[in-house]
Amino acid sequence: MEKKKGTVKKILSILLTILIILYTLLAVVIAVFAFASMKDDNATIFGYYIMYVPTESMVGDNDDSINKGDLILCNKLDSTSDLKVGDVIAFVDYNKDSETFGKTIIHRIVEVTESGYRTKGDNNPYVDGTEVLPAFVKARYMGKRVPVLGSVINFLKSQTGILICMIIPMSLFFIYALYRFIKALLEYKMSKAPAGELSEEQKQKAIEEYLAKQASEAANKEAPAEENSKDNSESDN
Repeated sequence: MEKKKGTVKKILSILLTILIILYTLLAVVIAVFAFASMKDDNATIFGYYIMYVPTESMVGDNDDSINKGDLILCNKLDSTSDLKVGDVIAFVDYNKDSETFGKTIIHRIVEVTESGYRTKGDNNPYVDGTEVLPAFVKARYMGKRVPVLGSVINFLKSQTGILICMIIPMSLFFIYALYRFIKALLEYKMSKAPAGELSEEQKQKAIEEYLAKQASEAANKEAPAEENSKDNSESDN
């Protein structure tokens, strides 16, 4: 029974360690994204934009169409000279009358003009009203996306996501780690305690053993005395 309990405790300890590692990795990923996107809406890592797609404007049948909630990888552009019709680009909406003013839009180029680009979402019926100037183009979509992950990371970056998925679990793990540390410290002190310092249970057991030993010795002494008395009585007769 004790062996079985020990095995269960060992398995639980391993599982808990794995969970701690996973949460630590998650915390690192979120920290990287948060740090990389401090000065921008999108994270920039090693010259690439990692973008979250919040709308269905690029849903379509093209190989490089994008679904809502996807996480996509875009190549940061130093020059827009090689952009062409059919490319999917990420650009900043500079139209002050637009609801998306100042935000990053990801749409497809449908026309290259003398001054810039006309764009359209694959799922939108009309071409965008504002022409995109080269200065506002940020990146070109590379056709690589991870479904749904964008929504997950976007939630984790929110205050609610950080509280639910980061702060509360990490606090519980900290409390558990503190408990394990205190337990190990007490066990270490017990192992280093002098041999003469016994617990109450050990003291009681020692007293009982001593009394039993004394009773046994007294019984052994009385036995020869009784035999001698019996022998003397027989010789007198």
